[in-house]
Amino acid sequence: MISLIAGFGGRSELLSTEMRLLLATGFCGGFTTMSSFVYELGQFIQDKEYFYASTYFSATLAGAGLAFLLGLILSELLMR
Repeated sequence: MISLIAGFGGRSELLSTEMRLLLATGFCGGFTTMSSFVYELGQFIQDKEYFYASTYFSATLAGAGLAFLLGLILSELLMR
């Protein structure tokens, strides 16, 4: 998908530079991150490492939520 975006964007005016970045890094990057998360979680489950699977799952979700909240707090502080 990234190569299609790069190909269309580099050979035509169909996509602006900003749109290429949004689609390639934002949209496609989100899929690769989720794919890696699910793959690693699946490996733990396949290996019957249920404790590690549940810890990995919980820590990843909690960490992402915490990072989001910290970003909101930081943006509020910087906007003052």
